[in-house]
Amino acid sequence: MAGDLVVMIDGEGPRPGSLRSPSPSAHGAALDPRLFLDFCAAHERAPRYERVILVGDGQPLEQHGFVLAEAARRGGFRRIRLDTGPWRLTNPRQVQAVVQAGVTEVSVGLHATDPALHDRLCDRPGDFRAAKQCLAN
Repeated sequence: MAGDLVVMIDGEGPRPGSLRSPSPSAHGAALDPRLFLDFCAAHERAPRYERVILVGDGQPLEQHGFVLAEAARRGGFRRIRLDTGPWRLTNPRQVQAVVQAGVTEVSVGLHATDPALHDRLCDRPGDFRAAKQCLAN
């Protein structure tokens, strides 16, 4: 069985190894959730990957994230990781809902130990505080 399947939900998610997300047009259109749902149904019958990494931070994640995580769980993925911005997971109830949907791992960027530098690198004021809160949850 192969290791990881990376699924870009939208063009706003963090790219591995990068500090800033490219503009949505750099990645093309958002993922059509039906494609992933179909893939998960086939994966359930013949698993090929141990982990799926759902990457997103925009409206498509907001609309389809829970459905995609639940489909991945039903589809036989042993591990489901969400790579997103920390501000989505600053409330313990948000974290609980993500876990209930099937997410087993969360990845958010922490780009500096200095809050001002981190926020500047992310181009999002308050992101360092949100990352600390997310990690505390």
